[in-house]
Amino acid sequence: MPNEKKVKITFKAHKELIKEMGLGIKKAGYGYHEKSRWVSEAIEYLISGDDYLDNVLEEKPIGKLEDNPAVIFITSELRNKLDNAIENCLKKDPFKQGVQSSIIRTAIIQKLLRG
Repeated sequence: MPNEKKVKITFKAHKELIKEMGLGIKKAGYGYHEKSRWVSEAIEYLISGDDYLDNVLEEKPIGKLEDNPAVIFITSELRNKLDNAIENCLKKDPFKQGVQSSIIRTAIIQKLLRG
């Protein structure tokens, strides 16, 4: 919905993943300014699956994460779903750190693998 209020969120990723994400966005026919839409679709797809918790909890970033987090804008509805996914991850592994970033990185990687 074009007029729906958007919420700014951030995530940390390594430079290579950000570069691959840009290529994936372009390959999918999205414009540069549609990064948030592309990532939102990836998050939505990931957390709608039954096995997302295991995938997120197994995710380990490769290499050093960028110091400056990436920024995207998502709908309030997706923010609520993301908050629930974060809560579910922390219930399963209370010591997991950077859960929001882990969810987003996992979603991006899976979307890139799907093509």
